[in-house]
Amino acid sequence: MEKITLEELNNRKKELEEEKVRIKELDSIIKVLKSEDIVKKYIDADTKHAQSKNKIESLQEQIKYQNMLHCDHYFVVNDVVSDFDGHRTDRTEIITCIHCGLTNRYMNQYFWHDTSKSVQMMNQIFIDYNCYFWPRHGNYSYEEITELKRIYDQFMNEYPKATDEDIEKQMALVKRMKGDKLC
Repeated sequence: MEKITLEELNNRKKELEEEKVRIKELDSIIKVLKSEDIVKKYIDADTKHAQSKNKIESLQEQIKYQNMLHCDHYFVVNDVVSDFDGHRTDRTEIITCIHCGLTNRYMNQYFWHDTSKSVQMMNQIFIDYNCYFWPRHGNYSYEEITELKRIYDQFMNEYPKATDEDIEKQMALVKRMKGDKLC
């Protein structure tokens, strides 16, 4: 934090005292309101609502995590990133599973320290399950993944015994027929 002037410091002290007075006024109002039945019902309902929202968020994260763990990944290459450090060039494929969305897009120095649960979860799955060694099935942009999944699912419904290689050939054919873009 940067150093402020004495005048700004005094203004902040004054603001702090004003906020303390406001809190005392609000505390007395809240005390009176809590004694009324309708307000008690509201507080109870609001608390349960917040708990349910937190539980939904937690369950969604758990389900997403388990779906990624149990997925029969079908990875496609979204991008190739090269980094030259003056001595050698590192080449990394950015891949995404069309079924569950697992991606290594965030496995770099900028996203590794991301505190979001989803990014940390995906990074950990990649490390724990050696997802870098799963086969890749073609090159597709991020925008094409939804359409790619639709085509994959449709093909699997029509031909349940199809292999990933069969599907990969079908997808390449569809992409070629659409002018090298699925969408």
